[in-house]
Amino acid sequence: MNPPLDRSIFGLESYIHFQYRFDEFSALAVLCVLYTIPTFFVLLKMIHVYIKSKKHQTMRSLNPEVFRQFLIMQVLCLCHVVTKFTASRFPQTGLITAWCAAEKPQLVLKIVIYANYMIIYSKYVAMILFCGLRVALMHSINFQQKTIRWFPMLTMVLIPCAFCLALPRLLAPTTCAQLGRPFPFGSVIIMTFIEREARYRPIPTIIDVIVQPITLISILLLNGLMLVKIHRINFVRKLTQQKSKSASETVLTTTMILIILPVVLNTIACCYECFGDFHYLIYLIRPFSIDAQSHVITCYFYFTHPVFRPSNSKTVFVKASSMML
Repeated sequence: MNPPLDRSIFGLESYIHFQYRFDEFSALAVLCVLYTIPTFFVLLKMIHVYIKSKKHQTMRSLNPEVFRQFLIMQVLCLCHVVTKFTASRFPQTGLITAWCAAEKPQLVLKIVIYANYMIIYSKYVAMILFCGLRVALMHSINFQQKTIRWFPMLTMVLIPCAFCLALPRLLAPTTCAQLGRPFPFGSVIIMTFIEREARYRPIPTIIDVIVQPITLISILLLNGLMLVKIHRINFVRKLTQQKSKSASETVLTTTMILIILPVVLNTIACCYECFGDFHYLIYLIRPFSIDAQSHVITCYFYFTHPVFRPSNSKTVFVKASSMML
């Protein structure tokens, strides 16, 4: 019988002598690695387009600062996929179980957990800033230059602050813990050790409970402001410009909406873990929510936005005379 999730496997003989075997969870981990590779190359292509267009100042259908903020957000989302592999997906296969039980590698595990939460909080900041930048530009057409100056500064300040939010994870005890059914014996997860019977919630848990809902509420409010503004805007442009702008606006609007669902799922999972019993179904569903933030949003943006369409390269890349949304 598997021990509960809040029990460490450190020093337990049955885990020290555990023998790894390739199973369906190992196959799932390999599959996740394979479908992550195309997203990596798509993101590289998008970064190349941004650098090229920024250098020549030749982007018309997408505001360069919105594009930059989108890339920061998606790079962090992809980094979260990577840190999630090290913190849970690979440990779930049983690859590190015997080593973890025998060596009790506290320092290594702390670094893994810190990196994971550092990226999580940074990603949430980047999401809010991306949505906030677009809404700010939509609501302040006459002050775009001033608005755009503020957001790079906010990015440089708030993302390091997000690193600091994860510091309690580096200071807290960390362990490998056995997952329950449907995971087999030897399938573990790297986590901050939390005593379920403790009288007070530890600081890392309190931070998580605060950050997750704030992120969700912020993104929902920003999406609401965006939708209200869209209904009020009356675009008057030439026919060709109208089509290009409509396509660009549709992609940006859909991108902001797509951000919501994974954040909702992550917030529900966080609150359920903090205030209720651990539900192992979360550890099957939650990683795919993280994947959706990275893979689905990146690929949707790349394959639908006019700026990446070769056939439109002559009309999309013209010298900009004003800041466009």
